[in-house]
Amino acid sequence: MKLEMIKEHINRTVKNDQLLIGFFHAQATNSRRYLVTVCKDTIHFNLINFLEKVEVSDIFSYREIASINIIKMAKYCRLHFFFQNGRKLTLKAPYRSVSKPLFITDEILERLQPPSEVS
Repeated sequence: MKLEMIKEHINRTVKNDQLLIGFFHAQATNSRRYLVTVCKDTIHFNLINFLEKVEVSDIFSYREIASINIIKMAKYCRLHFFFQNGRKLTLKAPYRSVSKPLFITDEILERLQPPSEVS
């Protein structure tokens, strides 16, 4: 998807009261491609079809996600989402890439990680 199309889609789907943290492209283990939009209170999983169009959008609040496991590698991050309803989703996203414009940033990873316990 082109960056202009992505921004237009995000402007249509993200409500004004939601704070946008960032967005990135990711690929599932079954070769499906996603545009993931991370907001302060929600995560939007947008399935992209082979014509570069958003086919299906799923919106989850962080309360609906049981846990998120993040594995950082040199060029990619693996994200394992475990939902309260028993579903699982594994995504692979480019990490700090110069050649890929829609990579996952440290700011997005920080928001996805659970808050640390204060003792």
